[in-house]
Amino acid sequence: MSVRQAIEQTLQKQMERGLLAGAQVYLQQQGEEPLQVAIGRASEQAAMTADTVMPWLSAGKPIVAAAMGILWQRKQLQWTDAVAHYIPEFAAHGKGSITIEHLLTHTADLRAAASNFSLEPWEQLVARLCQARPEPHWVFGSDAGYNPAGGWIALGELIRRIDGRDFDRFVEEEIFVPLEMRDCAFALSPQQQAELGPRLGVMLRTEPPKPVRPCPWETPEHRNCPRPGATLRGPTAMLGRFYHMLLNGGRGSNGQEVLQRQTVEQLVARRRQGVMDKTFKQTIDWGLGFMLNSRRYGEHPYQFGTHSSEESFGHGGSQSSIAWADPRQRRVVAIVYNGMCGEQMHQGRMNELLESAGL
Repeated sequence: MSVRQAIEQTLQKQMERGLLAGAQVYLQQQGEEPLQVAIGRASEQAAMTADTVMPWLSAGKPIVAAAMGILWQRKQLQWTDAVAHYIPEFAAHGKGSITIEHLLTHTADLRAAASNFSLEPWEQLVARLCQARPEPHWVFGSDAGYNPAGGWIALGELIRRIDGRDFDRFVEEEIFVPLEMRDCAFALSPQQQAELGPRLGVMLRTEPPKPVRPCPWETPEHRNCPRPGATLRGPTAMLGRFYHMLLNGGRGSNGQEVLQRQTVEQLVARRRQGVMDKTFKQTIDWGLGFMLNSRRYGEHPYQFGTHSSEESFGHGGSQSSIAWADPRQRRVVAIVYNGMCGEQMHQGRMNELLESAGL
């Protein structure tokens, strides 16, 4: 059975079990043509295609990390810089020693400081983050806990304060355009949503026993509200294109350099090792904004399959997506499920898919 057949058969069986409404899969092995699979529904009304624009949720976080890498290679920041050096009001309530590296390695506790799906204006969101209090007894740089929103809002504001452009415009002009990552955006205006029409995927909830329905943040207003930690959307192949650039030392397949090779090395080096993550309740290693293969510690959520090498790096998105690059095998994988079925069932279906395809 071919890899394509294994992927399609597994996804079809999972749909029959009610675990998902649809899915996109992208696989590229060096020297081979990319494999793309699109199956099922993009929304309650439209079929999934390879061009469907799907939410990536937290799987988009590494692209914001790459944006920070661009500022680093331009010598506009250092990883050890205090966040408050650029955002003075962030120092409130003892946060003055939090560094950019702490944000990117999830060792600064801002887990309860913000939401990715609030509709409040950006300035108000940043002001509330700056006034947030860290958890008692948290040691910045030593204690670790995956931070879905607060740290990434701080990173988005850092981009704005250092460069002058809003984070989403910076990413569009410095990453999406040179890499030709079409139809990728942190926010979609009402006009853009209308123009996409059936190509706009809507993330559905599929956990039993409730009927299938859109996620509560799948509204026109939410789609037009950019958040660096969660709202990036695009065809899954474009997420694969981003990881292909990283495997190529910072150059896209079109030859455009987005990152210098040493910047890529900085981002995916093991900065946090052997530390228990207080959010995931597992020991997981991290680079700067990238989850690293941590099977050495046993199974953990959002892992990269049993066949990936130790050097693999990537990121997952809540109950829906994952993407990674494997430098040793020269392989890129990106997967987006349409259907949030609950954390435990999602991890099970993802592991089943990866095993069936030998990934």
